[in-house]
Amino acid sequence: AGQYAYRDRRNKKRTFRRLWIARINAGARLNGLSYSRFINGLKKANIEIDRRVLADIAMH
Repeated sequence: AGQYAYRDRRNKKRTFRRLWIARINAGARLNGLSYSRFINGLKKANIEIDRRVLADIAMH
């Protein structure tokens, strides 16, 4: 059981990151941007908001 717990804690991180990226992408595309261009713009503007927060903003 311990092996699965160890493995799945790492899988959960991957799964949530994919979910956040999908939500950010949907929000960006509503505003005429792709996910990669949106993230690139944030990086160039030195805006450091993590994907979890961005996904929450995109949903609301």
